[in-house]
Amino acid sequence: MKVLLVSRRWYPDVIGGGQLSAQLIAEALVQAGIEVRALTFTTDGKRRDETVNGVRITRLPIRTLKFFPRVSNLEWMYREMQLQTMNFLKEFRPDVIHALNGESVPSIAGVSRRTGIPFIAAVNGPSLVCFPGEGTDSQGKSCLGCRGKQRFHETMVRWGSQGKLVAFLYWLYSYPHMAYYARSLRAARLLVCPSEGVKRELVRIGYPSNDIRAIHNPLDLKVRKPTNLKRELGIPAKARVVLYAGRVTETKGVQNVIAALKDIPGAYYVIAGKGDYEPLLRKQAEELGIADRMRFVGFVPHDKLDSYYEIANVVIMAGTFYEFLGRMLMEASAYGVPAIGTNVGGIPDVIEDGKNGFLLQTQDIAELREKMQRILDSPALAKRMGAYGRQKIRKEFSFAAVAQQLIAAYRFVLNT
Repeated sequence: MKVLLVSRRWYPDVIGGGQLSAQLIAEALVQAGIEVRALTFTTDGKRRDETVNGVRITRLPIRTLKFFPRVSNLEWMYREMQLQTMNFLKEFRPDVIHALNGESVPSIAGVSRRTGIPFIAAVNGPSLVCFPGEGTDSQGKSCLGCRGKQRFHETMVRWGSQGKLVAFLYWLYSYPHMAYYARSLRAARLLVCPSEGVKRELVRIGYPSNDIRAIHNPLDLKVRKPTNLKRELGIPAKARVVLYAGRVTETKGVQNVIAALKDIPGAYYVIAGKGDYEPLLRKQAEELGIADRMRFVGFVPHDKLDSYYEIANVVIMAGTFYEFLGRMLMEASAYGVPAIGTNVGGIPDVIEDGKNGFLLQTQDIAELREKMQRILDSPALAKRMGAYGRQKIRKEFSFAAVAQQLIAAYRFVLNT
């Protein structure tokens, strides 16, 4: 079987959760004996071919519109990706194409229509079914499949800082744009999402259950190694550490953890990430009198994060963002670190409440504080949760398990 994996961006040029997951999916398939090529795109004007961990990757140049950068990242980009993919099919003709991110779905729908090659669409982020792109609205409710008053209100909130006219124009544009996405998704032979929670939401907004498969992203177990990171960060050796690794935005809930930390003496908070929200978080910590227990370390490359998980007592994702799975929480379990996450989207696929961590039912700081303290104050509980998390990763997220499910999906597509 020959499989073409397509994504707008690819590891290691871009090192985000989606790009890392795409690379690991490719590695899992290669290890399972599938002939795989990865196709991605660049704006530097040059084609590049390379092999990363056994995965053959081709990066093809796409043109941009010099004076219209926003358009270059939308419908124009889909057209460019489609043209380059059509050219690439002259040298690699796959049995099936797997569009691995939202930006590649519209272009591959066009390729499939023109060539007859069946394709699978990955729905692994909110942008394909939520125009504002967060997955939850400003009230904390699901925004997947948003329309009518909800879409209008959230669009005005999302782009209102640029002026009401700009926000209104975005709202008008949302209708042809989201209709284009919907047509592209319905052209796929199968939709693949990373969690059962997302599958339920897709069914709720009208996609047939039989046309959707929930397949986790693969992940290896991690080996914890001794580190001097605490000393480097100026954290006492016996201090308890709370970790967050990811984009620093309001919807990720870092501010909630800071608020809860105020009443947990001796606990330090390490934030490995960057974002425009950071100055407000620093100000919050100063006002609460806990700035000395905060460590903003900025962006940390994925291959350098092992030391941070090594010093962590608990990893927390306490926001409203609609996580389709939650790579940080997966990584925590792979390292044997308990995790706390909001009961939304795919997070319950990673965290089994009370077993490898806790699920938050509300945005109430008191609930978050209580669950943080239960883990931080009980090394025995944390150890049991860590062991269960590693067992869960080994069973449900292993390369072999994910590859087997993907291959079954490809065969299903080829036989229907």
